[in-house]
Amino acid sequence: MADFPTALAARQCFTGDPTGCVNSLLWTLSRAAMLAGGMWLAGERDKLWQRGLAGSTAIETFVFLWSAFHLDEKVATLPSATAVLSGDARHILATYLLRSSMVWGGLHLAGLKQNALRDALAGTALIELSVLSWSKMNS
Repeated sequence: MADFPTALAARQCFTGDPTGCVNSLLWTLSRAAMLAGGMWLAGERDKLWQRGLAGSTAIETFVFLWSAFHLDEKVATLPSATAVLSGDARHILATYLLRSSMVWGGLHLAGLKQNALRDALAGTALIELSVLSWSKMNS
């Protein structure tokens, strides 16, 4: 099993490596861009960057919490990485829906409730495609 890049960055940040903290910020920004892109493709035109950052911050919060509770594992991974590497379609769908619910929650916490479900599902689709691509390169 390969280290999942966002989990590895969070782990490095937790262990005091400033590179991991910078990489976590960069992952958050790149994820925000993917979320905003998916939302734009779904027809959203209002506050795209704010929406992308709200969703991405919610996901990054999960990444940090997951990583904090799994620091003792040999490989820095997340449930989505395990699902795509196993190729189990049900688990891939479950992690997509879990990630979408995080984005939906982030949108609601940021007060961006209009079209939140559509935006969460559409934005997360691009992230899921990137995770699937990563798995192909690491399997």
